[in-house]
Amino acid sequence: MIWQSHWNRGLRIDEFIASLSTRKAEYDESMASFEPEAESLDDVKVWREHAFRIGIITEEWCGDAANYLPPFLKLFQTAPGLDVRIFIRDEYPDLRDANLSGGKAKIPVVAVFDADFREIARFVERPPEVNRWLSDNLGNRKWNQLSPDEKAVWKPAFLAKGREFRAEAVNRLVRTVDNAKAGIEATT
Repeated sequence: MIWQSHWNRGLRIDEFIASLSTRKAEYDESMASFEPEAESLDDVKVWREHAFRIGIITEEWCGDAANYLPPFLKLFQTAPGLDVRIFIRDEYPDLRDANLSGGKAKIPVVAVFDADFREIARFVERPPEVNRWLSDNLGNRKWNQLSPDEKAVWKPAFLAKGREFRAEAVNRLVRTVDNAKAGIEATT
């Protein structure tokens, strides 16, 4: 498996945060202000007992990553010993290419694996609710088709919409892992 072949070279959360240059304050503020739900906190602490691993593909310049990764990282930090590895997308082109979504290299990717590196849950780019909001508001145009001036006008609303769904994105991933965990436990 491609994730497993790169695993030991991935950055730990503290190493990734320390490596940030242009968005460090943004990540720090976002992590400090996010409060995971108590149930999610309890659930993620059980993950390390099952030797679950979390692999993340990202880039510092990515706005979606800056918006969604800090809440995931804060949650994962609440479970000391949880094996989280972060891979910078362009430094691992084979990992990037093996994790395309709709034929595109979307980031961030947050993938949860069981002890045997079988993927059991995944978050990619942004919540579906935010994609629907973009479609509803931009019509047939895509974000990358907007002019810089149009992006400047839309960006605050886009980021605000994303913040509305950060907790749901985190909780959805936790519920997916917990459902998979229940299935794993039922077969053992």
